[in-house]
Amino acid sequence: MIDDFKATLGKRGFAKPTMFRVEFTNIPDVMNNTRGTNEIVRDLHFFAETAEFPGTQILTHELRYYDMPAKFAYGKAHDELNITFRLDRDFQVKKLFDVWVNSIYDRETGNMNYKVDYSGSLQIYQIMENGVSSYAIELEDVFPTQIGQISLGWDQSGSYSRLPVTFTFKRMRTVANKTIFRRPTFGSVAGGSGVGSISSGLLNAERTINEPLSNMKSELASMLDDGLGAFRQISVMDKTQLGGLFGGFDFV
Repeated sequence: MIDDFKATLGKRGFAKPTMFRVEFTNIPDVMNNTRGTNEIVRDLHFFAETAEFPGTQILTHELRYYDMPAKFAYGKAHDELNITFRLDRDFQVKKLFDVWVNSIYDRETGNMNYKVDYSGSLQIYQIMENGVSSYAIELEDVFPTQIGQISLGWDQSGSYSRLPVTFTFKRMRTVANKTIFRRPTFGSVAGGSGVGSISSGLLNAERTINEPLSNMKSELASMLDDGLGAFRQISVMDKTQLGGLFGGFDFV
């Protein structure tokens, strides 16, 4: 039994909740006309700290036949989508959603705009270690229904601001898997017998390197630039460096 479990686990493994990506594939036209919006939307997947695959519920109605109750399906409903974004120091992410909310509700007149003018679409991917998505969904007619509060305080030194956003949507469908990122492979670095030698496989999330780094800085930077935006840790000799959203792996 244990051997079967190990064999199955080795063959299939477990999905890692940290390996995900959120992409806004379509945004309202009014937002496209706002300066800098396209760049923010393009980089928004770096700032998505938490996301989820919305749940699905089959709606049923109970009928009785000769005192025997039975349920029959009459519809389908989805949970709302919750995404928490890290905020950049310029608050461009927050400004993006301010513009989106204003495209729904006209502050001057108090009128609500047409849904076709303020809804968009987004995709969420579960990613495997090789950079290929294993499951992907697209949400259609998406728009935010609640922009959460941003906590501030003297006791939050060393942390960063977060923005929770709740979205609603009309339809959810699975889409074809695709390659999200590619991790390069490397052999031995030139110059020195075995110095900087790295196996030709993929770089794991954690790896200990017991060689000098004088010839490996550019290779390490490339290997760690996997486009996921997740915080990563790497141990070098007797020191540990923590890299994150925009690098941070500065070995001296």
